Amino acid sequence: MTVEELEEMSPEPGNSNVGSVFDESRWAPKHRDIQWSTQGSSQVYIYLDQNESFVATDVTKNETRVLAYSYWLKDSSGNPLLFKDWRFSPSMRFVLVKANVANVGVPVDFTHPPLFTNRLKRWHRSKFGNYYIYDLAINSTFPLTEPTAAPSTITAVWAPTEDSIAFVHNNDLYYGSYPL
Repeated sequence: MTVEELEEMSPEPGNSNVGSVFDESRWAPKHRDIQWSTQGSSQVYIYLDQNESFVATDVTKNETRVLAYSYWLKDSSGNPLLFKDWRFSPSMRFVLVKANVANVGVPVDFTHPPLFTNRLKRWHRSKFGNYYIYDLAINSTFPLTEPTAAPSTITAVWAPTEDSIAFVHNNDLYYGSYPL
């Protein structure tokens, strides 16, 4: 391969620095947790962007819009919820999040990175957690069950076609339309 061929592959045209082609930080893949949704005849995917905004992209219409900002999700004390796992309901009105146990009556300290300590290990891949539901229509967050420092909810998922939710709490299975 010639230097000219390497220059053409360079992310910056005219860059004669051959080493930049092999700079892994410039070619590293970007990972996103996305969720596909069907809204009528539209195909929409939702993701959490670098600004911590929930963004919906309609691939049929080639449109993007912000659905909510993560700092809108607050616990009953008004503290922002720290979360990693999230899922939108089929109507895209509600978002279900698995929150950090630090949100149980303790103000969030943003000077230190959050520790996701609510992930109490149960089995190989299952963990307990405190789940919250954020309602975009009324801009409010509600706990799925009473949040505790030692969570006892194993999992929670939306039904595939309606705003109903199924979850396992204290080894009992619950299913119902939201709001419960």
